[in-house]
Amino acid sequence: MRLLIRPDSSLHKASHNQEAGSAAHSSAVALSEPDEHTNTAADISDISPFLGYGPSDQISTHFLQRAKGFLKAEVYLTQFNGQSVVCKDYRRYAGTPAALVARWLVRHELKMLEQLGGWIHAPKAIARLSPLALAMEYIPGPLLSDAAPTSDITLCQQLIRIVQQLHHQQMAHNDIRGSNVVLRDGIPVLIDFTSAVRLPRWPGTAILARTMRRFDLRHSLKLKQRTLGLPLSTREASLVMRGGRLNSALRLWKKQILPRLKGR
Repeated sequence: MRLLIRPDSSLHKASHNQEAGSAAHSSAVALSEPDEHTNTAADISDISPFLGYGPSDQISTHFLQRAKGFLKAEVYLTQFNGQSVVCKDYRRYAGTPAALVARWLVRHELKMLEQLGGWIHAPKAIARLSPLALAMEYIPGPLLSDAAPTSDITLCQQLIRIVQQLHHQQMAHNDIRGSNVVLRDGIPVLIDFTSAVRLPRWPGTAILARTMRRFDLRHSLKLKQRTLGLPLSTREASLVMRGGRLNSALRLWKKQILPRLKGR
């Protein structure tokens, strides 16, 4: 089994209830204030040796996301070798046909993060704890979806530059939304690279690569307009607009297919 360890790292994909209060929220706060979602060593007993604890130790875990719907992971803040990490855990699918896909998702996200090589605007991969569980860097700070509307355009400009930097590294995120952007000291950090892909560079794929880049930029501009409450320029508004067929396809995905996959 592959085990990648990077010392002195931490990850966070927080729920809006946990991080909305302050960008300076620390892992110590999250671990020292358990609520009804806090579980103990029984939840992660089969990977506790990789977390640096023995079977009798109590491992405090703070859930950030409960698995609801098909192929959704449990996401929780816990400890790995004495440091706070976020674990994305698909073990609920162990022994089922879905485990094959879940294993691929773990390997895929690990590979995407490794290829970014410690880029400061994405979490670092800490370790593949098991075929169905991945530990990543904890990013302290609130989610962009919880940020109050602001007239400061700097944040949006930063996000667009970060997305462009990601594209320059030949990668598209494919799931840019307010809940997938953490503000670490006011600086955007992209999280959840499950849907990320390498941009194709083969002959004849230029149109596909350009479409994927526009998809990321379009969703970044939507955050500017809807989440931050800032107006779009004429050029930005034209980028956000889509054709009728694409609108229909996205509406079908968002209103019918996606809710069923999420178990709604």
